[in-house]
Amino acid sequence: MRELTGETPPAPTVDPMRLADSALLDKMFEKAGFSVTNGHNEMGDLTFDLGAEDVAWKSVMISHLKRLEEMEVAGDEGIQERTKNLVGKMATNGGFVDGGRLR
Repeated sequence: MRELTGETPPAPTVDPMRLADSALLDKMFEKAGFSVTNGHNEMGDLTFDLGAEDVAWKSVMISHLKRLEEMEVAGDEGIQERTKNLVGKMATNGGFVDGGRLR
């Protein structure tokens, strides 16, 4: 986001790494009355097909779409196109584009 706006992105409202603490989650599940099974904390790779690259960039930027819209309304007519191009560049460089689809 800094490359587009010059601003430091805001901190996430929810810490996604909190989900990485399986012991904490297991306690929360137990407290809620759930029981867990063997292997429920196993990890593996998942590949998501976010769709065609020219549309999927919005999924990547979902937490920033409101700000991008505000910038566009304020007169930055090219912000969405620049964002789409930047996401595409980063995804391609990271190996996340396959056959024109973001994965």
